[in-house]
Amino acid sequence: MHKKHYIVGIMKHKTLYGSILAAGIIAAVICVGMVTGFSVAKPFISVDPVGDKNVGDAFTITGTTNLPAGTEILAEVYPSVYEDQTGTGSGEFTGATGSITVSGGPGSTNTWEFHLDTSTFKPMEYLVTISSFKGDPSKGDYTKGDIFGTTRFTVNPGSGTAGTSRSSDHVVAGGILIDPIHDTTAGDLLLVTGKTNLSVGTPLIVKVIPDSMDNESIRRNYQNPEIAAETHVVKGSGPNNLFSVSLDTRSLLPAEHLLLISDVKGNATGTGSEPGSFTGSALFNILPGTSGTGSSGNDTGQYIKIDPIADKTTGDLLIVTGSTNLPEGTTLNVEAGSLTNILVRRGSNGVNQFSSPVDTSIMKPGTKTITVYNMIGDPAKGDYRPGTVKATTSFTLNGAYLGADTRVYPTITKDDYIHLNAIGDRSAGEQFLITGTTSLPVGTTLLWQIMPDTGTPPASTNKTALGVAGNNPVTKGDGTANRVSFAADMDLQAPGKWVVLVGEVKGDTFEIGDPYGYAYFTLK
Repeated sequence: MHKKHYIVGIMKHKTLYGSILAAGIIAAVICVGMVTGFSVAKPFISVDPVGDKNVGDAFTITGTTNLPAGTEILAEVYPSVYEDQTGTGSGEFTGATGSITVSGGPGSTNTWEFHLDTSTFKPMEYLVTISSFKGDPSKGDYTKGDIFGTTRFTVNPGSGTAGTSRSSDHVVAGGILIDPIHDTTAGDLLLVTGKTNLSVGTPLIVKVIPDSMDNESIRRNYQNPEIAAETHVVKGSGPNNLFSVSLDTRSLLPAEHLLLISDVKGNATGTGSEPGSFTGSALFNILPGTSGTGSSGNDTGQYIKIDPIADKTTGDLLIVTGSTNLPEGTTLNVEAGSLTNILVRRGSNGVNQFSSPVDTSIMKPGTKTITVYNMIGDPAKGDYRPGTVKATTSFTLNGAYLGADTRVYPTITKDDYIHLNAIGDRSAGEQFLITGTTSLPVGTTLLWQIMPDTGTPPASTNKTALGVAGNNPVTKGDGTANRVSFAADMDLQAPGKWVVLVGEVKGDTFEIGDPYGYAYFTLK
């Protein structure tokens, strides 16, 4: 037996799709639902991105899968185009194949690794394919299965070219790639980050000089920079290592400036060291600082900065992160296909942080703009409104549009369903994507609630529970079923057992109708 409920309230985190508002205050929309069990997650193999390489590089290709630990899978690396791109006409095979074993990972997601040496590779683009086996490899049956993941990377000539390619996310061997730097108000802390294939611990010289087209002026200014600092390369999580440095901009005039980051000859130390063979550069603009009190309704002198966002494909989880000098606990709104409000988290050295997960399944492909701004006023007094501290950035969303341009009001039958995939254990503060399948048509609006488990299978909403709530539409699936998904933000939520409920909205009344579903997970 299914019961209908509705609730309007304010939760700690909210995600809104469409126009569900109440009394001028953003309303948290809560869903209810119930099924007899979980649907089985569809088997998958994913491959982590691989940066460009040089002939002779040895590295490890990595990825994840929900295939069981101990499963053997096939790794293939071969030219993406079957042509002789070397000009030798030799017709030699260039690439590698091998069998690898899945290792255990967190929750239901396991990992795999494939070690690759490119000493015998020809310079060209390569396709990586990681596949399941249909047969039993222990019996010599290596028939390729239909579960696979792919990625591409390019092998360049071994000599390489010092510096960076500004049109690529990948650094050449020994190169330095600086992440985009947004306009910065004079006096604000400037955090510079980037990627490099230099080894962990390599010292880097960081210098800021006035922008100039005159080489002689650049050389002269390099010896007498506006800002000079030193940092070191740290280990990255992917094919490239990382670096970062924080710079005090109080000495910079409002104008364009040139940032130069170099390794140093002989691993020398100190900002007066001579630059080595590799240098990355980036232009950025210092904006004039303004005067003011910075009181409520006047946010002068405060800032929000959004970290650079890599390209995504529709359906990916996008996590918008950044920094601000707004106080801990300040409410920010994040506009990215939907509207989400989050709280500023405590950082260090006066620089606080924010992070918001975004489900891209409802977004149309193309160049997308992300806007983050502060909220001011008192909801109880009816003057809750956007403040003047704002930041924007953009990224490219690839893939096909999975949503619908108009809301759909389905005719429900007894055979309709919503199944949530098993979630598995999660870490406190984690932001992740909940997924599932449904027979409901694309464009049907769903209500979601994530709340602490009470020990009893949920049959209605919990009006007093803290947690996360929101609404979004059904999107296109793989052809056999449509897709349901929700970006879960467990920041500030307590460890313990949690339950996720999702159901179809009945009209605009905040009521939940059939079908609905639920799934558990543990926050550790």
